[in-house]
Amino acid sequence: MHLILPLLVLLGLPQLPGLPHIPGLPKSWSDIKKHLPKHVAPLDSLPPAWKPASRLALEDQFVKSSLTVPSLVRGPIAFRVSDDPRRVRIRLDPDSGSVTYATELGTIELGEAARVPLVQFSHDLGRSTFERLWLERSRQSIQGSGAPIQPTNPAARGLAFELPSPLPKRVQSLLGPGGPSLNVYGSENIRLSGQSQWSNQQVGQLGLKRSLFPSLDMQQDLDIRLEGRLSDRTAVNLLQNSANQIPLENRIAINYKGDEDDLVQSLDLGNTNLSLPGTQYVSYSGKNEGLFGMKATTRLGPLDVTMLASKQEGRSERSSYQGGSSRQDQTLLDKDYVKGVYFFLYDPNQDVQDIDEGSIRLYLDEGTFVNQINTVRGRAFVDPNQACTDPLACGDANNDGKPDTTRSLRGTFRLLELGGDPGKYQILSDIYGPFFKVIRLRTALSSDKQKLAVTYRYHRVVNGVPEDSIIVVGGQLPADTLIDVDGVGAVTMKLLRAPFEELTGDANGNFDPTAPFAPVRELELRNFYQLAGQLIDAKTFQIAIRKGDDSPPRTTVRPGVPYIQVLGLDNFDETSGFVDFTRHGHDDRVDGTAPSSTFRAFVDFQNGTLFLPDPRPFAPRLGSDASGGKRFDREISRLLFRSDSLVGGPGEANEANPAIYDKRTVLSTDREYSIDLRFTAQRAGNEVTLGRTNIIEGSDVVTINGQPLARDRDYRIDYDLGKVTLIRQLGGADQLNIDYSYAPLFQQAGRTLLGNSFRYEGRDRSFGGAFLYESRG
Repeated sequence: MHLILPLLVLLGLPQLPGLPHIPGLPKSWSDIKKHLPKHVAPLDSLPPAWKPASRLALEDQFVKSSLTVPSLVRGPIAFRVSDDPRRVRIRLDPDSGSVTYATELGTIELGEAARVPLVQFSHDLGRSTFERLWLERSRQSIQGSGAPIQPTNPAARGLAFELPSPLPKRVQSLLGPGGPSLNVYGSENIRLSGQSQWSNQQVGQLGLKRSLFPSLDMQQDLDIRLEGRLSDRTAVNLLQNSANQIPLENRIAINYKGDEDDLVQSLDLGNTNLSLPGTQYVSYSGKNEGLFGMKATTRLGPLDVTMLASKQEGRSERSSYQGGSSRQDQTLLDKDYVKGVYFFLYDPNQDVQDIDEGSIRLYLDEGTFVNQINTVRGRAFVDPNQACTDPLACGDANNDGKPDTTRSLRGTFRLLELGGDPGKYQILSDIYGPFFKVIRLRTALSSDKQKLAVTYRYHRVVNGVPEDSIIVVGGQLPADTLIDVDGVGAVTMKLLRAPFEELTGDANGNFDPTAPFAPVRELELRNFYQLAGQLIDAKTFQIAIRKGDDSPPRTTVRPGVPYIQVLGLDNFDETSGFVDFTRHGHDDRVDGTAPSSTFRAFVDFQNGTLFLPDPRPFAPRLGSDASGGKRFDREISRLLFRSDSLVGGPGEANEANPAIYDKRTVLSTDREYSIDLRFTAQRAGNEVTLGRTNIIEGSDVVTINGQPLARDRDYRIDYDLGKVTLIRQLGGADQLNIDYSYAPLFQQAGRTLLGNSFRYEGRDRSFGGAFLYESRG
């Protein structure tokens, strides 16, 4: 029909006389017009060029009477076409007031152009734009929030049921009029992911065929919200979200609210709170959040009474700041070094490399199937230039003359951006010198499955002088890719950080030094410690390192040799000012913290970081190579001016603690030394970090000089991160107090709380009181 009708029109046959009627063909011109397209070229125009039926059938699949290019995919499907090669070309004819648009693929026009009046084009364009923006906004709202869209009208949310009241009249007189109702709404989110790795080579038992179907991983999130009522006065609320790890986030409550002249004003069962005046000496601000129990408010004439009996599942704390700065008292354990942030590009105990900083490309494999955008297939080797090119070094497990590839890891890597915000990492050349560049990530590697890899170029350094020849580490160009077992190219890389499961252990619970990926552990630095503050005043910085938990604490190896000297933090006497690096001495202070010193070697006061010079400060490897010593550790120790090192045996004053570096699972009992710190730190941008997460919503009370501040007007708070942002600037003499409650992550506070308050409002006098009892079980 689509091919015959245009032909009849071109022949000018308004009637079909003398032709027998064929089923499916029109009988008259009026019938033909019913089947004509909406936009037809004028009759006096030239006929289109002849095209074969196959070409016309193909064009019929693309041409649509719409302003936008139709989607290539119809119906719900898990894959989405990101790049559509087609485009819409639009031409405006101001003389005739019409718009012509057509679909093109490159320079080829797909079908004939449509011509419509300008008014109709504007109407269709507005409708199409509104539909596109509405769909995009709805999709972002659903995917971004992870929760169902809540309509403005609460009665219209989810499934609502209004039931006739079955309650007797006597019960209605107590609970209030109105029938029961139930409103349920929520969302269910199911995510499936899988990966299949296979090879056409026989890698398992003979005759055992591996399945090509991937092993699936399913994650399910359930969010249910239930709102119901027995009457107009009694309500039941339930909140259950599987994503909440804190029990306090899942709430259940039964609430009763009486009339103004009723004896029982309110009754809360379940999650509740308590605010009692005059009890700030017991619970800081007098506000208690995170309670689970019963609270009742009664009124008898001018007397109001509040009673509470509950279990407190949150903990209360107070943070105080004076004059725009905060005094911090912090204790760090020797095992609390920063993890997953600082990395060498190569093992410093091997040949020295002069790395071209501009050639560094850092890659990260998230270890998950989420966020697989702008990624490349990579193959990370312990040493791309040696690990799997020599059969004697890599092994020949298959006895086929090909090297074994067990010293490499495959993955999907994403190229990280260099620089500060919004960069992902920085290159530091002032830690151990320009020949030992250090990578510092802005965000620490948190997952044990993440892989970090790098590619770069360097010159070999001999006797302190770089050679002319350039050595490439990893793939720098597409031509440097390695063809994988499935025929697809993978970029060769140098592995900086291996997944935890690849670092096997020995019989003693330590990392196995003979494991294939054991050499990678030498690349991560374990001598940085994060301080609880930034913009630190160097004059207020105090540090003491003690061994064990003796009382009084042991802070010296022997008289006159404190642990800060043994750890290489005190090498110069800066009492009268720092002069040069040739004058050694000790002043029992960390170098760079003397009042007149400008030397900043071990403390980054700007970012709040403590750096210890030994690669393993609490167990330096200073012996010979045959006994497990390391050349780089010995060179660093030679530059330090100290009387002793932590290389002693168990029980000795200079006892080494290698467990915090060598054990696969470090326990709290493995620590041996503690770092006690005291300093004053300023806050940038009026931001206060409480040092706690999972702050209970509504428990925050912020005061300046005793005057309370209003949330969202005078300050903002992030309950998840525990961060308070002041909107107005503090004065030099202002006293800032922040009272809050938080939910412990692994264990609840386990306190019983009994409270009572009363207030009498008479005509000529008023008085009140409060009682609060806490049982810290």
